[in-house]
Amino acid sequence: MRPHRGRSRPAGGGPQRFRGVARPTDLLARLGGDEFAVLSYDVDRSAAIAIGNRFMGALVNCISTDGHLHELGVAIGATLLPDDGSTSEAILHNADVAMYRAKAQEGSALVFFRAAPEELRSVREAG
Repeated sequence: MRPHRGRSRPAGGGPQRFRGVARPTDLLARLGGDEFAVLSYDVDRSAAIAIGNRFMGALVNCISTDGHLHELGVAIGATLLPDDGSTSEAILHNADVAMYRAKAQEGSALVFFRAAPEELRSVREAG
């Protein structure tokens, strides 16, 4: 979640709202400021979409500050193990790449990591 600069935090705060939609087995961590990570066990792509939609829904609304309405947006980058990496560094990096692709879209978005063609080529050559 990355509200645009100058926007207020949502009433009730993101962490509390996220805890409200997380499953008991999900691990929720605040990486900094307005960035969170969720580790969900035993999920496939469709389950990951459902989880992502719950997290996006937790912050989909408008807030008012000084008489101005602001719409909150959520950008989610998703990775699936083991396809998208085998180390914690690779998984976080690839989730970050997917998140920035989500941020490039208008409004809230959930984007799964997909290696660029040149990245796939270098993996094949290295293997």
